[in-house]
Amino acid sequence: MSCSSCGLSLKKEWNDIIGSEETQAISEHTFHISEYLLLLKEKGELVEDFTPVKEKIGYHTPCHLKVQGEASKSSIQLLQLIPGLDVQAINQGCCGICGSWGMKKENYEVSLQIGSDLFHDMNKTEIQEGITDCPTCELQLKHATTKHIRHPVEVLAEAYELKED
Repeated sequence: MSCSSCGLSLKKEWNDIIGSEETQAISEHTFHISEYLLLLKEKGELVEDFTPVKEKIGYHTPCHLKVQGEASKSSIQLLQLIPGLDVQAINQGCCGICGSWGMKKENYEVSLQIGSDLFHDMNKTEIQEGITDCPTCELQLKHATTKHIRHPVEVLAEAYELKED
């Protein structure tokens, strides 16, 4: 799962709401993509022939990933395996978008206030781009910062020298 919100639903919320054997099985077999790749690393099965990525990035942990236990640190740990990549954790809380809440006109200004510390730190000049696992956080960060924002898997693909068709 590459979306922290979808992963949280599959790992926890469905099982909390439905509580069936099926939802329990889904919960036990759902992993955030970075969490899964780190499990492969532990088994010696992750290919680590990364090309250096000489860049300083600011990583924002989405709220829906923070509550997923070990998965909460998995993307930053995975990114730190890439040679040349300087990963700065920006732990300034929520970006403020809160799903569709921050997209509503009446909540817009408050959503920006909630994320203001995060936006300030992301806009620091030494950080070249921002990274986050949540597509909704990505929208808010693209809107409220001056940085290019990507998903950790995009940086990983760059390190593997994978090209888009």
